[in-house]
Amino acid sequence: MSRKLHVLIAGTGPVPQEGLSAAFGPTIRVRQFIEPVLDDGHDISLLLFENQRRVPQIEGIRQAAALPPNEVENPAVVRTILETKNIDAVVGVGSLLPVHAAANLAATLDKPLWVDFFGDPLA
Repeated sequence: MSRKLHVLIAGTGPVPQEGLSAAFGPTIRVRQFIEPVLDDGHDISLLLFENQRRVPQIEGIRQAAALPPNEVENPAVVRTILETKNIDAVVGVGSLLPVHAAANLAATLDKPLWVDFFGDPLA
């Protein structure tokens, strides 16, 4: 492994590792991004779009937050709940809302952005 990175992943929650809620495509896709990044020894900050504000409990994640739509897209709100000064890259996974939030954050933080849309919105 090269140097350890700190990646901010924005997606739809809750991810399948949490609780008993049913998993669906976009949340599974978020999990598919988390696992290899953690397995490679990097740090993850996780920002999830949900209908309520909460702190997700996911093993191995450095910091995590779930926010409703009117907050998840606002970089100023995100910065009040997640430490963003050491972020190396931003990833937007799944649907339009978390991807848009990731793009806003990447621009605000002046960091590289990776976007991965879940297949059905493109269909």
